[in-house]
Order: sequence, then C-alpha cells, then structure tokens
Amino acid sequence: MRREQRDITDFLTDGSLAGLCAAAQRLTGVPIALRDAEGGVVAGDAPRSPSSDEFTAPLRIHAGPIGSLVVPNPVEGAGAPTDEVRTFLTLLASVVGEICDRDVEVHERLAELGALYKLSSMLVGVSGIERLLSAGIEMAVAVLGVDAGAIRLLAADGAALELAATSGLSDRYTAQTHAVPSDVALDAEALAGGAVLVEDILRKGKPIHPEAMEAEGLRSMLSAGLVFRGETLGVVRLFSRSPRTFTRSEERLTLSIAQQLAAALASARLIESEARNEEINRQVRLARDVQRRMMPDESVEYPGLDVAARYLSSSELGGDFFDCFRTAQGLAVVVGDVVGKGVAAAMLMSSVRATIRTLIDTGHRVADAMSRANQALTRDTQVHEFATAFAGIINPAAGAVEYVSAGHEPTLLVRAGAADVADIIELTAGGMLMGVEAGEAYEPGVVRLHPGDTLIACTDGLTEAMNFENALFTRKRLKHAIIQTLGEDPGASAERLADQILWSMRCFTGVREQTDDVTLVVVRVRG
Repeated sequence: MRREQRDITDFLTDGSLAGLCAAAQRLTGVPIALRDAEGGVVAGDAPRSPSSDEFTAPLRIHAGPIGSLVVPNPVEGAGAPTDEVRTFLTLLASVVGEICDRDVEVHERLAELGALYKLSSMLVGVSGIERLLSAGIEMAVAVLGVDAGAIRLLAADGAALELAATSGLSDRYTAQTHAVPSDVALDAEALAGGAVLVEDILRKGKPIHPEAMEAEGLRSMLSAGLVFRGETLGVVRLFSRSPRTFTRSEERLTLSIAQQLAAALASARLIESEARNEEINRQVRLARDVQRRMMPDESVEYPGLDVAARYLSSSELGGDFFDCFRTAQGLAVVVGDVVGKGVAAAMLMSSVRATIRTLIDTGHRVADAMSRANQALTRDTQVHEFATAFAGIINPAAGAVEYVSAGHEPTLLVRAGAADVADIIELTAGGMLMGVEAGEAYEPGVVRLHPGDTLIACTDGLTEAMNFENALFTRKRLKHAIIQTLGEDPGASAERLADQILWSMRCFTGVREQTDDVTLVVVRVRG
C-alpha cells in the first residue's frame, strides 16, 4: 500500500466544494478562492501565486495539508475580511478537512481489508512454516511499499530473535545479523504486541549491528510483534532505504499483518506437531504390535498342566511381561515388571525377557539364569532402571517346581482343597530386584506339587490396583478371590480362575482408570 501525496483535488468529484466557496463568497461579501496543496488556484478568483497579505484558512487531514481557503489581496470595491469572516472561513476549512480525513480513512480501511484478504488467501494455500513465513514477508513488503523486510522468531530459550524469513535483504546482511538479543529496548514494545516506528535507525534506533545496517542502506523501520493468544512468537520488521514517516493507517495495517502471520504460524506449528505426534503414535503402535507378538498365547498347552495367562496394559507400551515355554526340565514360567512405562520400559522389558529366556532355554538353572540376567541389566542400565521377576521351571512328572523371585510380587501356591487364605503359600526364595547389585546371588526355591495344586504369578499392578477411595486391591483380596472361586468350583479351569481374579479386581476398582500394567499367570496341576 504505497502512500500517495493527498491534495484537495483528490476530493473534488462533483464540484460541490467549488460551489461551497461561491456560496460563502455571496454570504460574506468578500472574494473567496480555493488553493491546492501547492498553492495553485482550484476555484475562485485569486492570483496565481499566494501572497503574504492574503488571509489563509488551511485545509488539513491527518497526513498533512491538502489545500486552503483564501481571501485574496483586497481589491477595489471589496473590503478586508472581518474577524467574523476569518472565523467563519477557519471553521469551514476545519469541517472540510474533517470530511476529507474521514474519506481518506474509509479508503485506507478498504485498502487494508483488501490487503488482509489477499494475505489470508495467500497464507491458506501455503504449507510448511518456512514457505509460509517467506510468502508472508514478501506480501508485507509489497503491501506496505517498503524496500525490505524480515521476520525474526524467538529462540527456544527466549533469549534471542533469529532470522526466519527475509525479503529485499542481501545474504551478507542476513549472515551478519542472524540472531540478535530479544531484550533490547527497540523490540520491547513490539514483542508486547505493539508497533514501533524508527524514522532513522542509525541515529535513533541504536541497532545491534549498525555497520551491517549502514552497509545495507537501511534508514527507517516499522516493527510489529507476532503475538498469538498472548504468546509472543517473534517480530516482523519492515525497512525503507530512505527516510520515511509511516502513517497511522500503515502502522495499523502492519499490526494486522503481524497478527495474521502469528495466527498462521501458530496453526502451521500445530499442524507440524500433530504430524510428528501421529508419526510417533504410528511407531508406538508398531512397537506395541511387536511387543504383543513377543508374548506367548494366553492359553499354553503342556502335558499334565492347565495354563492360562492375562495381560492388561495401562498404556500403548508397558513394562510387564510374561513367558511360558518348554525346556528339557519342564515348563518355564517367567513373569516380570520393569520400572516405568512407554518406549524405554518396553525396550528394557524386551531385553530382560529375552535374556532370561535364552539363558533358561540353553540349560541354565533358574538361579544361574537370574544372576546372569541381573549382571547384564546392572551393566547396561542406569541407577533408576531396574526390574523384578519370577522365574520357575515346573516339572509335573517329577511333581516339583524350582523357582527364583528377584524382588517380585510373591507367587502363590494353593494346595488342593485349601479352604482358607491362611493355607496359601507365598514363594519368596531368591533375592533382591534386578539391576541394582551386579553380584547379587539368587537362592533357588523348590516345592513339591500335587494334583489339584495351583500356582498363581502376577505383577504388582494387580495387588496395587486402586479404587476411587485410593484403597489398594491388596494380596489379601487376591487370596480371597482365589479361595472363593476354588471353593465354589474346585475343578475350575485355569482360564476360569484367571478371569474370576480379574473380575474381582474390576469389581473392587470400578471404572477407575488404572495406572499400571496387570499381568497374571495361572498354572493348575491336572488330577
């Protein structure tokens, strides 16, 4: 929106102002003429050039003078204007100036709306933050009719304003002034959402890089903050290479452009963030599928045993795991819990599970397998990364289970015909949790198994499930659920017992969302 020099002739569309001068002349009885901003006669009788003794009533708008109403030098037959005539002409000139000023404002507002509409239409069709900012500053430079412009964005720490897009500026200048401090007084008002005009940058602006600005030939600058919903994103700067005083309309338009750019920038950042989040979610879903495939089927077949497992994840990726696989010594059952959730916990869980499985599968006894897995975990992790685990090898033919518990929730042994929670045995032999002390020695435990006996291994996500009163499900309630189910149906399958345990937990917690994974493995010795 290049500024044009305004003149009274810009407003003479129907001759009404000339007619007004003639009517005023008849009313006052003195000759009245209309001059333009350069002093030329537009209407009425007056000398070609103004003289010092003619009375002049200036016509002004906000941008400056546009002409004047004058009473020429006294001529024969006409007296000098009286004070009343001077007052009348002064008031008349003021009213005409106000009318013209309003006309100018209407046209400027229309031009602003047109420019903003054009800017909005352009921004809608641009994708990507870099392209958006480049197109935005080029449009701002063209609309304001300036020589150059730049958009600076706040750095992540808020300490600097970094160049993000330029128009009309040399590569040398942009390289020299890539980043400037954000706390200089020149930018304070702009960053607060206002407009700042500096008519002479080198003399009054106190720039950070005066040599670069002088070499670039920059003289005047108009800045406006990029602020969206109270958040300061950066600043847009428009430069002129010759002294220039920007009008109120131009300042207002610059602020509007800055607001449009800020909104578009915030929207573009949101779109990019959502795209990144969607890609992360896609990767997490893939990792979740891999994690699920690593888990065995919930129903495991093994001669002489009835096995069922349940896994309830509280998030896409969990830290719980279980494994059931055949070995030369019997059925290996492993249940573990890695600290934390998400990708890190899932990766750590996979490592622990694979290590224990490999060691047991290659013939290591459970105590040795747990010790070696603990050494690897302690060596490869940080102090806040650890895991608990239960590992047992069940040999139904020999009627025994050899196991180790590494700081894990005690596995429960329910003898056939048990009628009270006091009859349930907790298997606690082993040692401390894994990943803390590399030299930890795990002591194995061995218990006899009889037809109808039941082993129940779980993670603390089950016993520590909470209801809306923040009460825990507890191991005691778990034992009651087991005794109640087996009391009603002593021959209940492992599947039914597992489902009834989880049903009891859900009845206790209600619809409260749980924050930890729940893993449960039930093994019944067939009669």
